[in-house]
Amino acid sequence: MKRAVLWILAFAFQITDLAAHPHVFIEHSVEIQVNDSGVQALKLRWVFDEMFSSLLIQDFDTNKNKKIDPSENPVVKKNGFDNLKEYHYFVFMKMGKKSYYPSHAEAFQATIARNRLVYIFTVPVTLKPGRFPAKAELVIRDPSNYTDLTLIKSNPVTVTNAGSLKISHRVVDNRAQFRRTGEGYPEIIIIELRK
Repeated sequence: MKRAVLWILAFAFQITDLAAHPHVFIEHSVEIQVNDSGVQALKLRWVFDEMFSSLLIQDFDTNKNKKIDPSENPVVKKNGFDNLKEYHYFVFMKMGKKSYYPSHAEAFQATIARNRLVYIFTVPVTLKPGRFPAKAELVIRDPSNYTDLTLIKSNPVTVTNAGSLKISHRVVDNRAQFRRTGEGYPEIIIIELRK
């Protein structure tokens, strides 16, 4: 457990040196949840790299059954997730001149899939368009560059629409330029909402 706490501390208390390079790698996907008033929530799925996963699984899977059981999930949440609130769960959203950084997350679930630790959680979105059509930019990134978050290749963004709005999205991939210059964002999800 001590080793897991050290890794979690390193993950939670991000290195702020601009020259920092990633030590934790996450492949992620996003489900955009929409109703008639706009984007209502983002459901995120993070899959950690094998090395980071193996260290945490070794300590958090206390009964060694290769699953995160209901009794183990609160321990993972408390020691390896709740502190990410300070970093807004690496989520930044902008609509026009309004910006949104989530202040809490819901429905956290840790699982193990193919020997990799997976976090699934939802962040409510309070950023609503004043009028339609509306366009939003969504960035999921650790500004310290200690954690590398990259969208999965297959079906990285999905939409669940509980209303009548028309929604489209696209991913702008700036990873090559970001690695070269360190400016901007590596990936931007553009969301367009129309009535």
